[in-house]
Amino acid sequence: MTKLNITEAIKVSGVSRQTFYKNYITLGKISVELDSLNRKVIDVSELRRVFGNVDLSLLEKTNEDGHRRIIQPDIPSLESKIKELETELKLQRELNEYAKEQIRRSEVRETDLHRHIDELIKNRQPGQKQISWFDRLFGK
Repeated sequence: MTKLNITEAIKVSGVSRQTFYKNYITLGKISVELDSLNRKVIDVSELRRVFGNVDLSLLEKTNEDGHRRIIQPDIPSLESKIKELETELKLQRELNEYAKEQIRRSEVRETDLHRHIDELIKNRQPGQKQISWFDRLFGK
């Protein structure tokens, strides 16, 4: 079966390094072996026994000779995604500017209406009594 070093085992287990050592290795809940170079390794079957189905796809891929290889990103795909995100960002910025302009216009309208209300109150006839909104609504 496949054997993983401690760092790889921690990565696929989904727990922190401290938790892995403290709760699993130190307490003997998971078996640790030494490989031919005296490095600590853990069998994948041990990880599955303790953690259930572990996701080995989290590990780097290896070539046929067992050496790790760097996974090359799909550059054209990433470039098109970047362009798409830049376009989306531009549109979001335009929407943001539009919303700011709408807010500014609303504030101007509100200020004008307050000024108009103040003028109406100031220019009211001295003998006029103020009618409540309830009376105006229901015609009293």
